[in-house]
Amino acid sequence: MSAATTDSPLIVIVGPTASGKSTLGITIAKKFGGEIVACDSTQLYRGFDIGTAKPTLAERAEVPHHLLDVLEADEPSRGARAGIAFGARRASTQRGRGCCRNSFPIA
Repeated sequence: MSAATTDSPLIVIVGPTASGKSTLGITIAKKFGGEIVACDSTQLYRGFDIGTAKPTLAERAEVPHHLLDVLEADEPSRGARAGIAFGARRASTQRGRGCCRNSFPIA
């Protein structure tokens, strides 16, 4: 796959809790050179590592991840829908400025 442009795809993986979304995202990113943009409302928070299926440090080292641990516990994310919208918007606006510069985002 060639370097990302604003016209390159944004892959969004959705599904119920514990259905393998993170594993699928990492698999796709490794195969096609994508980057993970976390949109889970709890993964946005620092220190919320238990019960969130947050990627391990090893997984983060294999594939670039964005928007993990970006909020403090007392900052509102405005719920799961806001987390997804925030992540998708951030991914699209950050292209060429650090997020997914040479690849495509997987949310």
